[in-house]
Amino acid sequence: MNQVVHVFIASTKGLVAVQNITDLNDPDLQSVITLNGTSDMANISSAYHRFVQKSTGLIQREFGGTSYRLNLSRNIEQGASWQLGVYLAHYLSDLAKTSRAVTTENAKLASQSVSLGNGIVEQGDIVFCVTGQVNTTDKHVEGVTAVAEKIIAASAQVSQWQKQGVLAEFVYPEANKSQHFPELDCSMHRCSKLSELIEHVNSFLPTVQNERPAVPDASNQVSQSNIYTKAQSHNAANSMLLGRLNHLLRSKIKYVLIPFVLLLLTFTYVQMHESSPPASKVEYVISKKSGGNCDANAQTFRLDVGGQYVTQASPAFLDELCGLYLHTRESVPQVWMITDTKTVMELRFLENDNDRVWRINLPQYQQANRQFYLIITPERLDLSDLASLTDYLGRVPSSQNLSVEVLAEFFTTINVNPQYLSHRLLVKPE
Repeated sequence: MNQVVHVFIASTKGLVAVQNITDLNDPDLQSVITLNGTSDMANISSAYHRFVQKSTGLIQREFGGTSYRLNLSRNIEQGASWQLGVYLAHYLSDLAKTSRAVTTENAKLASQSVSLGNGIVEQGDIVFCVTGQVNTTDKHVEGVTAVAEKIIAASAQVSQWQKQGVLAEFVYPEANKSQHFPELDCSMHRCSKLSELIEHVNSFLPTVQNERPAVPDASNQVSQSNIYTKAQSHNAANSMLLGRLNHLLRSKIKYVLIPFVLLLLTFTYVQMHESSPPASKVEYVISKKSGGNCDANAQTFRLDVGGQYVTQASPAFLDELCGLYLHTRESVPQVWMITDTKTVMELRFLENDNDRVWRINLPQYQQANRQFYLIITPERLDLSDLASLTDYLGRVPSSQNLSVEVLAEFFTTINVNPQYLSHRLLVKPE
């Protein structure tokens, strides 16, 4: 399946679709923004050229190319809040090129392609409505004005997408988090850096790669391609996300934590621990570089977490890692990863006889210490549960760090008793 992802720039006059991006492959030409495929240029066309140029912008630095033509569905007259959406569109366009190249080489990966949408949204598509200015030097996302007005202008279209069964998300700068916004019929996501945005967007997309991931074997070496005879690419992200939006609108769940409720939740949580034992085989596998390389000599460390409800793995340095994996029995239906940015993603697995190997994606942004949590569920969560989890995490104050206690409060409310595994990934001090 080809996952189509649309980017709309949020403006005070409504949503503006990025229809397509063409690499002009001519250093003598300026980058331009045209309207609906015509020769008419947008008011921000000159600013876009500067945003592309290596000297003043970052598109050339990030994605190569010399000059581009980008089509918008209608004019944007002024300002710089279009920059974050345009950057995301360039990222998706570049990802689509990689996707096409890989699927051309390997037909088995044809079901994992990604493409930038043209603004004509259909059921099963993903939509990002974006506003934000980009600092082209340090790649931070800067605050913008009139976010509330942009939300109001987008509301009718977002509601229509919701009725179509389309996942839509509104993305805005972390710098605007203290402002009060009207309700919108979709999830809202804040970001402070471009790397955070890309990591968040990637969690919704199928993984396209030239080779299968190396998976550690039982002999403390990174396995080669012949170890696993059956590979299963398990990606339920699309159906989960479509259901999430519908449920958020129906439920509007609110969690009010008062001492009595906390006491009740704690009691219930303990009772659940006593009544249902965790999975018998769960093994956390850490593959580390040997001699600075990820090859057949890579070191493998194993942590047995079977029979334990809460496990905290020893911290590891990011630049030493080759890969992280979770080994379980085939009976484990689902493993979810929650990042320190409160992003929820479902892990994929490889199958080998009666075992499953779940691959854990290393964070793209590795210039700061990171942490994630694995949620190993005894039963498969339905779409409404997953939607509620996303909603719950969105209501956790940004100043509050995630913890097992915070996550357990949610899972207790839906009568699910998972295993929790947390791991800190560190930047090695210079």
